[in-house]
Amino acid sequence: LAEIPPAPVVFHGRDDLVESIVELLCRSEPCRIPLLGPGGIGKTSVAATVVNNRKVKAKYGPRILFVSCEGLVTAEGIVNAIAASLHVPSGSDVRRAVLTRLLSQGCILLVLDNLETAWDSPDKVNLEQLLGKLADLSSLSLLVTMRGAVRPAGVDWAETCADPLTPLSLEAARQLWMSIARHHDDNADRLLNRLDGLPLAITLMAHQGQLVSPTDLLEAYDFERTALVETDGGHRLTSLDVSIRLSINSHTMSQNATAAQLLSVLCLLPEGVTISELPKILPTVQGTRKSALALVAVSLAANIKGRLRALSPIRDFVMEYLPPGGIPLQELRAHYLLL
Repeated sequence: LAEIPPAPVVFHGRDDLVESIVELLCRSEPCRIPLLGPGGIGKTSVAATVVNNRKVKAKYGPRILFVSCEGLVTAEGIVNAIAASLHVPSGSDVRRAVLTRLLSQGCILLVLDNLETAWDSPDKVNLEQLLGKLADLSSLSLLVTMRGAVRPAGVDWAETCADPLTPLSLEAARQLWMSIARHHDDNADRLLNRLDGLPLAITLMAHQGQLVSPTDLLEAYDFERTALVETDGGHRLTSLDVSIRLSINSHTMSQNATAAQLLSVLCLLPEGVTISELPKILPTVQGTRKSALALVAVSLAANIKGRLRALSPIRDFVMEYLPPGGIPLQELRAHYLLL
């Protein structure tokens, strides 16, 4: 089988989650585990840590199949990627051959990483049918990582990991920062609070923190916003802007005419807003509840303690590139002036 990725060298704040997944995978019966959340929250890092756990390796041995689905937009593309990892030759019925080969492996762990592009596409139904077929294999455990907050239908997903990953605590953020930057000053916590516990943002900023103090980075961030949070490459793993744009340009967002408009208004409200308030705040914007659910589905916003809220780096990006304007902005101002 194909080689699995190494465990991340720097990994903080997810020990309990990893242990719960390892415990599920090491039971006698197979399980189906979703790892959901916004871009940059650390889904792939958790998956890589899990498959390198000694207990998981002891149970599955060489029968751990880690398949990258990045950029694949159809169920057929996913099947072909699994086939390539299994060294199944192409033919007239690749899907059947893949399912047969997986079943013949005995106890096997299949990881489908970055599944969101194929799921959040016009081929969604076919992908869910494929996942259902995989979940029906009696000796296969399935772990998927997906940008977003909605689990694919057709699979009995484990309750333990059903909710999207949450941002890191401030203490875990400090540990992540120090593991990379190795030094801090009195403004380190202020900078970390601006990054709102998003591991990708903290990691990229900490690499710059090897050369520049948190105080200077905080001042620069106030001017450059999320464009500052990147290293070389212009890839979703090296640029926070690229990662956020992937979610904004997703199929779900493109199918909802007012979702981006609602996002821009939401990003003016650091404490968020209840979904039930939206029609009162934006009376001329149609379908605000549906738009809110679209934002949650792609993890551009989250329902936190009953309030729809966007993480700070997402708010900063939207204010820079998609600022609110027109009637929605006027309605927002009018609503809060009357309070």
